[in-house]
Amino acid sequence: MAALAHTATIETATAGADSPTFEATVSVNAGSAQTIEVAGSSAQTFSQLIIAMNSQITGALTSIVGGDLRVTSNTTGVASSIDIVDVDLFSSMSVGGGAGTILAAVAGTGVTYFQNFAVNGGGTQSISIIGDDAQTFSQLIDALDANITGASVSLTTGDEIRIVSDSTGIGSSIDILTGVGVGSPEIFVSMSDFSALETPIDGVDATSYEALIDLGNGDRLVNIIGNQAQTFADLIDEINSQITSGFIASTPGGDLQITAGNNTVTVTDVLGTGSPETPLFASLTGFVPPFIPLNTGEGSHQIVPPFRDDAWVQLETIKKELIDARDKNSGTI
Repeated sequence: MAALAHTATIETATAGADSPTFEATVSVNAGSAQTIEVAGSSAQTFSQLIIAMNSQITGALTSIVGGDLRVTSNTTGVASSIDIVDVDLFSSMSVGGGAGTILAAVAGTGVTYFQNFAVNGGGTQSISIIGDDAQTFSQLIDALDANITGASVSLTTGDEIRIVSDSTGIGSSIDILTGVGVGSPEIFVSMSDFSALETPIDGVDATSYEALIDLGNGDRLVNIIGNQAQTFADLIDEINSQITSGFIASTPGGDLQITAGNNTVTVTDVLGTGSPETPLFASLTGFVPPFIPLNTGEGSHQIVPPFRDDAWVQLETIKKELIDARDKNSGTI
């Protein structure tokens, strides 16, 4: 049997203390202060501290840049800002044998781009756009469209920006002014993958289309301006306003049909008096000649004689009775 040389004792355990919590506030883009609370035991490395901070900050990101801890706003431009107020989070850090310090914040910056336009030969329209507001084609088009008067901006199927005057005719024009009198940098030449500004296409007078329509009472010249009849409905309205004694309508089959009561309708395409001179119906998309007359026959009618047959018989009977009576009285006719 072995005997114990000494008596062993267990000392009373000392309760563990809670890890202290360190605090700071961060305001992003001049917003309200966001409180950051980090337990010391959960942030013994920079990586752990970054994870703890990022989980509590909205609108900004914490990272290590050049050995420094950096908090950066998710937005750019002059409205972008970070404001840190330390309670004891950063001052309690041991960095290179000393406490952590907060450097002065670097304000966000943005580049403003300029472009001058002239619409329909009018005065110069100066437009400025902050680069951060136009990071996509859609954003750039919206910004241009909101600032140009008398024109609209769109994106073509070939991913080209097109600016079109709201008016038509030879007085319609778009000029993108570069160089002289324009701020720097300019909008279009600063775009990624910019090639060159294409030569503007000036507006031209709308085409005048004409036809002769005879409703049985002589030819009537119908003149349609192309931009006034871009749909069948518009075309029908325009023609009806000029042929007062007839009527044109669209058939269920998609054809145009002109009616004029019982009269024969004759349609003849002619060269217009405008420039360029263009026939009306032959210029329609899908037109297949010739014109087909549909109502050349006589209208439905009924001939009504002056007397019915039985009335005529009665009249003859009366006449004979009168003659017989006269003969009886005079003996002669």
